[in-house]
Amino acid sequence: MPAMDVAVALKPRWVLLENVPGMEKTEIRTTEHRSENIIAYIKRRLGPEYVGGAEVIACEDVGVPQRRKRLLTIFTRDPAGQSFYEHNDGSFFSSEMREPRKTLRDAIGSLPPLEATQGKNEARWFHPYHYVPMMTDLKYHWVKHTKEGNTAFNNQCINSACNSNSNPGHK
Repeated sequence: MPAMDVAVALKPRWVLLENVPGMEKTEIRTTEHRSENIIAYIKRRLGPEYVGGAEVIACEDVGVPQRRKRLLTIFTRDPAGQSFYEHNDGSFFSSEMREPRKTLRDAIGSLPPLEATQGKNEARWFHPYHYVPMMTDLKYHWVKHTKEGNTAFNNQCINSACNSNSNPGHK
């Protein structure tokens, strides 16, 4: 695992890896005839000077307006970090860190509105990075008809003339 080769060589104070929750149960081949749980492998490669582990977090519990769980694997050789981890029941995330859940509207609702069409796709007067790329007319039409709280995948079909009985958007 190249990332571990780098971490072992550089010996950073903190090592942070992010991935899908299922990675916690992943077995990797460490030799031709041996496999090992990836978290155990990381811990073994870093050695006893590092303290930490892997924890699945819900992004929405730490202030990110997104319903997504992630596996954060964190190890440290920093004394203050090790102390925090050990006094927090083996976690880098204390209950005091949890934040009230935010919606995307809570997070960015006060920003100037943008649309992915010519002349409405940027507000650089507000911030140089406040812009969106322009979309083709068809893609813009598809996204424009996505109900708040849904994704464009839920649209099924926005063409009412297609008359598909299996399309929930036509009922």
